[in-house]
Amino acid sequence: MVSFTLYVAIKEKFNLMKMYKIFKACRTINKFNLFDEEFYLWKYPFLKNAKMPLLCHYLYHGYKEGKEPSEKFNANYYLQTHPDLRNNGANPLLHYVNHGGKDKFPSHEISELKSIDTNKKLINAYNKIIEQQEILNHYSEKLNRYEQDLKIYKKELKNKKETKKIT
Repeated sequence: MVSFTLYVAIKEKFNLMKMYKIFKACRTINKFNLFDEEFYLWKYPFLKNAKMPLLCHYLYHGYKEGKEPSEKFNANYYLQTHPDLRNNGANPLLHYVNHGGKDKFPSHEISELKSIDTNKKLINAYNKIIEQQEILNHYSEKLNRYEQDLKIYKKELKNKKETKKIT
């Protein structure tokens, strides 16, 4: 089997900048487990005797064949939500790692649902805060009126006491 480094070097025609970009992307892919060899072999068992590392297969061939790199990253869904990538023939996993990232573009329908769910939770929390603020404002106004009434009552009481002293 050819080593990962040699395979990338050959495919990138020993262009150091392109090789660097692939290696950098692969560090991120590995860090977040976006490529799963066991999953890839389970899903595509005929690749068991591949003459290249499985990640290389996916990066250079698998994505073109519509293969999925892992359960964590749904390449076909990513391409459906980014049709320009499909038209350009771009590798969805490399695009996600280099440009999309976890916070920007959902990589899976579940991610999108989670972001929708999170937005709903934020909206609900905001609405509760507004509702509580309205309640606070209501009681604050009542309290202010009560304090004003109390001041008036104290003045009247004081005036009555002074009037009684005089008479």
